[in-house]
Amino acid sequence: MNCEICGKKITSKPVQILIERSVLTVCQECSRYGTVVDKKTAANIQQPLLKPSSKIKSKVVKKDKFDEFVLVDNFGELIRRGRVSLGISREEFAKKLGEKESVIRRIEAGEMYPPADLTSKIERLLKITLRAKVEDSFKGDLPTSSSLTLGDVAILREGKND
Repeated sequence: MNCEICGKKITSKPVQILIERSVLTVCQECSRYGTVVDKKTAANIQQPLLKPSSKIKSKVVKKDKFDEFVLVDNFGELIRRGRVSLGISREEFAKKLGEKESVIRRIEAGEMYPPADLTSKIERLLKITLRAKVEDSFKGDLPTSSSLTLGDVAILREGKND
């Protein structure tokens, strides 16, 4: 069993502690971060706040459809050009996407990667493609494993005597 705080394997007796209404099973060392509780108290605390209802249906979470895609290298420039070609300001663009203007500014500057859902919205609105398949993005003139040398990988610094 692993400690729920530090992740280390618990070698001695596990301790149950209370931290902000959550009961955690931790190692002796991490037990100082909460209030030690006995098993009976822990069972009472861990009761669900909401009782299951027959009206509530479980939602099936689908695998993200963007797993096999990556953003193109110049995504920020493409977004800016597309927005300018439509003749809309950054503020108007942000409103149409339901985002803050500062988020759009950071994405256009390449300081922030847009999440998958925002990427889809931008692509639809600007009628551009910002994603490439993973296989397509890594094609090119990659050296074979036999021709790759340490010099190809390392960055050599000459003349530095520190």
